[in-house]
Amino acid sequence: MRSSASEFHPIRGLRYHVRRWRSADAPKMVLLHGWMDVSASFQFMVDALQGDWDVYAPDWRGYGLTDWGKADCYWFPDYLADLDALLDRIQPEAPVNLVGHSLGGNVAALYAGARPERVARFANLEGFGMAPTRPEQAPKRYARWLEELRDPPGLRPYEDFSALAERLRAGNRRLSKDQADFLARHWGQEVAGKGVTLRGDPAHKIVNPVLYHYEEARACWQEIRAPVLWVEGAESETPQRLHLNANQLAERRAAFRNLRTAIVPDASRSAAGGRPAARGIPGALMAQFFSIHPTHPQKRLVHQAAEIVRRGGVIAYPTDSCYALGCDRGNTDGLARLRRIRRIDENHHLTLMCRDLSEIAKYAIVDDAQFQLMKSATPGSYTFILRARREVPRRLTRKKTIGVRVPGHPVAHALLAELDQPMLSTTLLLPGDEAPLSEAEAVRARLEHDVELVIDAGPCGVEPSTVIDLSGEKARVLREGKGSLAPFAVERV
Repeated sequence: MRSSASEFHPIRGLRYHVRRWRSADAPKMVLLHGWMDVSASFQFMVDALQGDWDVYAPDWRGYGLTDWGKADCYWFPDYLADLDALLDRIQPEAPVNLVGHSLGGNVAALYAGARPERVARFANLEGFGMAPTRPEQAPKRYARWLEELRDPPGLRPYEDFSALAERLRAGNRRLSKDQADFLARHWGQEVAGKGVTLRGDPAHKIVNPVLYHYEEARACWQEIRAPVLWVEGAESETPQRLHLNANQLAERRAAFRNLRTAIVPDASRSAAGGRPAARGIPGALMAQFFSIHPTHPQKRLVHQAAEIVRRGGVIAYPTDSCYALGCDRGNTDGLARLRRIRRIDENHHLTLMCRDLSEIAKYAIVDDAQFQLMKSATPGSYTFILRARREVPRRLTRKKTIGVRVPGHPVAHALLAELDQPMLSTTLLLPGDEAPLSEAEAVRARLEHDVELVIDAGPCGVEPSTVIDLSGEKARVLREGKGSLAPFAVERV
């Protein structure tokens, strides 16, 4: 079982508890639990996640180890404001990966529409919205709320933690005894003279006085820019509980502009079972999305991008010509993925992106004339084919030659400086396209499940670099692109 630690943050007048499964250099994921639940319920899902993640899971206000609210009932806007403040502490400079279950999914869906720039990916585990309402229901709803304030509900006591564990297993047959015992210790607390009760404010059971407005929620969903994974349990009773038929569910899914649906077999509504839900999440969250300033790149985001490359990730990043795909130069799996995404074979040159000419000289044989020629054109939109040095791995060369480039884009240059070594790269020209992709959103839409990171630094051009072969006696142009041929006396091939 992966260990977690408790962090506490002052959030809007409350002491907020956040459970963290720490992995300092890994991409971040924020998990949001459901109604009458706690953050520890995600333990078994975290154990089942593929890849390395730095995972945060808050206890919502009034649940678990977080302070109770200071009013006598709870409502959605407070959850949104709490989440906004929490994300400012967890990952203030970059969009986050959100996973929400039930209540958490509903809150995250509203938030992702209200603040679309703050969400990179969103996995919605049965946060399908609430049951639709009608205006004429308002008088009775207010009356019920007033009555419940006069006679507030309580929480059922259990004899001991074992009794609570048995109740959890009765509600979720997939829980093992050990899992149920673990959850009972986090869900429950001993109360003098009462035995064990749930760690939650009974006021959560008071009806919300404000009717749920489906049209408002749908308007928020339509503003979400992040890719959404919509997860349903094949055995879930949630649609029936919300009185939603298949057409109504389909209408709700259609509100999300970039949605993928996953039906998890042999799974019900609970997130505590862990493994079935976890299987659906990593693929949707693998690609992160960083908005980096095009001329003054934020050092923290550049560092995080470099860490993704170092850990074996493939990234899409801007250059001074067009978008490119890149990975660590020693990443053999990344090399294969670059070729697979582009659908190119081993006869196609890949490029070593370098910081400067001195770095090029470590991998290629460069004479004085070639050095002066390249010096006049770098950094810039040129790729040079040179004779490779013997120590360069064969997988990086073609017929003993190697492609090298010094890009002129500030973001690309900052990334290479942070990596402190060249990056293996190729133009982001996808199969069947006539021109490279030029917008980060378009890159994300096409490659959301194929790369670990997309860097958005504003629009790029659609012209690839000019490719000049300097490996022979005379310079030859293999591809005329953005880089001007004016500085060169070359032959066109």
